[in-house]
Amino acid sequence: MIKVKRIVENTAGRDFIVGDLHGAFDLLDAAMEAVDFDARKDRLFSVGDLVDRGPDSPRVIAFLEQPFFFAVRGNHEDMFLDIYAESDTPSESVVREKTANYGMRWWWDLPQNERLAYIAAFRRLPLVMEVQTRHGAIGILHAEVPLGMDWATFTALIESGDQQVIQQALRGRSRACRGDNLGVDGIERVFVGHTPLESAAQRGNVFHLDTGAVFGLMDPDNSGGRLTFAGLNSHRVLMASPVRKDLIDIHVEPGQS
Repeated sequence: MIKVKRIVENTAGRDFIVGDLHGAFDLLDAAMEAVDFDARKDRLFSVGDLVDRGPDSPRVIAFLEQPFFFAVRGNHEDMFLDIYAESDTPSESVVREKTANYGMRWWWDLPQNERLAYIAAFRRLPLVMEVQTRHGAIGILHAEVPLGMDWATFTALIESGDQQVIQQALRGRSRACRGDNLGVDGIERVFVGHTPLESAAQRGNVFHLDTGAVFGLMDPDNSGGRLTFAGLNSHRVLMASPVRKDLIDIHVEPGQS
């Protein structure tokens, strides 16, 4: 598995990034339609947690097979990998016990061959992405870079397999919970998810994109969360404009939508 995936600049089209989906792929469809996403030249990046809780988690495999779609591993994908870490054939009782919570029961309806296809796809997900843009390199991961750590040190520790740093990259909440504004040195910007916020937030050079989209779907009043969909190349403070019943925020510069 490539732990840190480095991706060249897109000189043909536009790049976008989306917050935690958790199976809300119909909202992603609407966001892509709203910006006239062109799969031939545009690219879409994800901060992970593609599955669980939402109604369309099984659609993840179709997105992961698309050449325009790039995702890092979230802690929810990692939970499935933990189940299958020792064997591709754990007992059904073990599988059901470990997928009984966190919205993971969609897994119960999948036959074994499909489960293994999902596991193989999750194993291919990098922990971190570094994307070149016209404004400089952008970092993407699920949760957080440890406080006080610069980007070069962080990626070197990820690549070396440092488990403490890997767990912070997948599950850490220190920056989000403290409202840290110091940012991460050595990188133009960093995009993360994992900790749901009421709205997308920029803290230093770190952009927090998890705005609880799946909770908006689960709330009949559509007041529990939104999907954040942003232009990756935007060099300004992101400007929001809601579409589709206030469940999606599109953040792009003029001319990108």
